[in-house]
Amino acid sequence: MDASYTGLLGKALPAAGTIVKLNTFDIPDGEIANVTIRIFNVENDTKAEVALTKIWISKADTFSNLQEVDITLPNYMLIPRASLEDSFLLTAGENIWVTSTTGTVGFRAVAFVDKVNLYEPN
Repeated sequence: MDASYTGLLGKALPAAGTIVKLNTFDIPDGEIANVTIRIFNVENDTKAEVALTKIWISKADTFSNLQEVDITLPNYMLIPRASLEDSFLLTAGENIWVTSTTGTVGFRAVAFVDKVNLYEPN
């Protein structure tokens, strides 16, 4: 990957109750990603159940190690045909894990990745 990258970080429409890793590539050492995640409920039946979603940021590389959670974003409730956006920073070695109570919630993350430039005053 170049020193900077802008584009799709990952997308998923997981089955109900399934936890999946969203990002499709790792953030390199010395770089940071400004991530915007869009969550959307594709259910068209307005009388269908409300979907509860959960997002974790963790250095775990497999679901079985997910107890090593660095941060959990707020649980989001989405009525059918609703969507929302959130944003956060992702550093080297961190992964995005997502789940929903229904199989109708999609997740799409885009990122701007760039080198970490620390300002050091004289």
